[in-house]
Amino acid sequence: MNIRSISRAALLTITATLIGCVQAGGERAGLVPGAKIGIVNLVGAQPRNVHVGTTIFNNFDEPYTSTFDFRGFIERELIQALTYNAAYRPEVVALTPTLNNAVGVVECSTWTGPLSDEIKSELSRIAAHQRIDMFVVAVSGCSTVGSNVKITGYGLHTHSLLALDRAYAYSSILYLRVMPDGEALLPYGAPKTAAMIPFESAVISDGQMRNLPQPELQRIDLMVQNLMRNQIYGVALLVR
Repeated sequence: MNIRSISRAALLTITATLIGCVQAGGERAGLVPGAKIGIVNLVGAQPRNVHVGTTIFNNFDEPYTSTFDFRGFIERELIQALTYNAAYRPEVVALTPTLNNAVGVVECSTWTGPLSDEIKSELSRIAAHQRIDMFVVAVSGCSTVGSNVKITGYGLHTHSLLALDRAYAYSSILYLRVMPDGEALLPYGAPKTAAMIPFESAVISDGQMRNLPQPELQRIDLMVQNLMRNQIYGVALLVR
């Protein structure tokens, strides 16, 4: 069993569909070229496999094991994009115990995710110590599929009726601008950025979707990377 039509061509010609309200632009931070940008990565380490089955008892939402370092990828892409697209001085902020406790945390009811008062105070302290002009904080976002299925972070979302009828690689990451005083400006990102995975008409059971082989998961990982990269470069052009 496999999702056989995740082809090389599909990986190279991904069309991203923005679903939901995109928060872009908004308030200006007044940054100038050479401004120091602190990258705070609170995104979880593992992608998710979210499946809506033929009955509610077949639904599942769980991480799948990936050999790819998505957290490192997000950080590298942000550094490159903010350096070359915006001429800023980005650097990754080492996570303190307070920040580390927020890694992978998702808050679906707000645009600012896990940025509690404690986190904001910690960022203010770091900004003063490291002379950071602004933070870009990456957090795991949340969106609703259908009427009651929530997808978070990034990974694979599939749906079955009588057989597999929809499959998406998705990235639901928000990039928050946070000022040195802890004030969070409007974020950049979308509740869900997705690329449909074409597939052949083949009966793929709920159980098989839960146990996809590593080669298939690696192909999905590649699609997620493309989605993340496209979004990050859009974010870098808007940070100002």
